[in-house]
Formats: sequence, structure tokens, C-alpha cells
Amino acid sequence: MILDEDALKKACADTIVREGHEALLQSIAHVFQGKQVTLAYTDAHWYRVGGLVDEDNKRLSDNLREWVEGQGADDVLGLYEKVGLSPLFVTRIEGKTHFIVIPIGGDPLSFIQLEVDEVREIVDRALFDDEEMADDFEDLIDPMEYTKLAAKQVSAPRYVFRAVRNMFDLKSEMDDESIFGRFYKEWKASSAEAAGHFSDFWILNSFKHKGAFGEVTTEIMPISRQRYMAPDIDVDTLKRGQPLARAIHSFDREVGYPMAWYFFMLTSRKSFHKMAEAVHDDLMGAYAYLPAKDLKILKGWIADPYCF
Repeated sequence: MILDEDALKKACADTIVREGHEALLQSIAHVFQGKQVTLAYTDAHWYRVGGLVDEDNKRLSDNLREWVEGQGADDVLGLYEKVGLSPLFVTRIEGKTHFIVIPIGGDPLSFIQLEVDEVREIVDRALFDDEEMADDFEDLIDPMEYTKLAAKQVSAPRYVFRAVRNMFDLKSEMDDESIFGRFYKEWKASSAEAAGHFSDFWILNSFKHKGAFGEVTTEIMPISRQRYMAPDIDVDTLKRGQPLARAIHSFDREVGYPMAWYFFMLTSRKSFHKMAEAVHDDLMGAYAYLPAKDLKILKGWIADPYCF
């Protein structure tokens, strides 16, 4: 599938931010000719230093660092003497990233993943603090501590296209012996695979890693879409046998697919290692509460444990 980044950028830029983001999803669905488009996950809020405005909210620069470096001053005092008579204010870019998925085939990796930033810009602080002058330009641009001003909006919230990828392309980059390669094969072989498309339950963060000898590999980290739905289980006090069987099946029902407890263990719940060992001990004894294909996966993990 050809991914039209220009069309996606325009769809994001032309859509007004609304709670629920339905308009954004409709704009993206139009680009993908009506395919199912779902907001899968929104990450934690992030921020970065923005630009510079004057007391009338008139923008002087989009990039504070470039503006400071372009003034030709030798130090902070020199910059203050040059421009400090007029009140100047630093802006702050606040944002969060929405992950959107579009299934396009039956394979777990047959889906498009789109990342869209929702950003707004506010006045954050005065450039110069008359009570405590910055030590150097770095401290002026991005101080550790400063007096925040009452938030005043510089520009309305907007959507900004960040990235799009056909996740099936990862198969050509994925090492079958990698952690994600094993995760992918276990998902396909487990009962979870029949519960819905992989993208119903996961998004993927992928990044390049350079090894000690210069070799470049692609590392992939799955992030659960249901991570906040998972019930708490006190592994240390959980009894074996029927109570343990009820606990893992209840966990699976809450999250929405079989073997959820196992895949959560691989990606988040390291305490579940004890539970995996307990389940294995049960199933090697008098109990049988996992399908044979899931037990095979669990046996493989007991023989060779791994996690992200």
C-alpha cells in the first residue's frame, strides 16, 4: 500500500481539534478510502521550549535557541543589555501523541500505524528574570527552575502529522531470534491470535539501535492498548489450582483476549514471572486449564525465559 504522507499532513493540518478526535479519524479514513481507522492509544503529555513573543503576544521567533544564537551577544548580560528593555516572553509547546491504527490484512503485522501530535503553544515565562539572571545561554534557553506565568494561549490547539508506517515492513527488518520476533511467533501460535487483529490490542514502538561494532538493528517494543484495564493480582498470596486458574482467566476476560496475563508478563508485569512458574507447575500436575497450544508456549518460556 502506498502511503501518501502529503495527504495525511494536510488531513491533520485541516482538522480542528475536538474532544474525542472523531473529526481527525474521519479525515484520515478519507485518505485511506474508508478503511477502519481507530484511535488506539495516546501517550503521556510532553513539552518542549518554544519560541519568543513580546508583551502584545506578537511572535518574534518560532525557535528560542536560534533567536538567541542569532543576536550576536557574547553572554547573557550582553544579550540583556541589547534587548532586555522590552518585555520578552518564552513560549512552551505542550503536546501529546495519538497512535492511530488501520488494519489492512490478516497477519498480526498487517496494519498501518499513524502518529499524530496534538499540540498547543502557551506563554510560559519571562525571558529574563530580574531577580536571578541566568548563568549562561543554556540556562537562559532551558532553565531547570523558573517562575511560571499564568498560561496564556499563543496559538489554538492543532494536529501535526508525525509519522506513518506499514508495520508489515517490519517483517523484513525483524530478526526471528530477537525478543519481538519471538513475541510475534508466540502471538500467532497462541489462543490470543483468534480474539481479534493484533492492532486491536497493541501498538508498536520501533527504533534503530547501533551495536558496539557499528551494526544497526531495529528494536521493537509492543505497548498494550489495554494496559490500564489490567486487574491487580497479588502473585505472592495467590493459591495454586482453581484459585490460580480463576485469576488468570479473570485477567484475560478483563483485558479482552486469552493469554493476556502471559503477554502482559512479557511487556509490563515482571511480577507475573512467579505466576507463570506456578501455572506451569499446576499444569504439570493434576490441573489442565490452558489449551495445549498455550501450554506449549508456556513450556518454551519456562525453558528459556524472556521479557522486554
